[in-house]
Amino acid sequence: MGFLDKLFGKKSDLSDNTVPDTGSSCFVAEEIFDLNGFVSAEGEVIEGSFGTGDKVYIDNLSGKYREAYIEEIRIENQTAETVSENQEALFILRGISIDEIQQGDMIIK
Repeated sequence: MGFLDKLFGKKSDLSDNTVPDTGSSCFVAEEIFDLNGFVSAEGEVIEGSFGTGDKVYIDNLSGKYREAYIEEIRIENQTAETVSENQEALFILRGISIDEIQQGDMIIK
């Protein structure tokens, strides 16, 4: 059982604000800021992997999720196509505003 399964139990569709059953990848946002008009989240992948273009969900543990897409991934100031468990990275996100995410939120897929 993955980290997300332990944390949230069974997942379903977004009609009731829960995350669809798409896997168990989790990134913890340690710092949030605006980067040239895009919301950027810096943090660490604690489970699974992410890729450029992935549809993700912002979870602040309130039970409501925000949908976003990974526009770009940067690892140590270099653009990357993917990032995996235990790696630190910067996600540049689209489809979300700066006030919809904060430090400590999880980005999941």
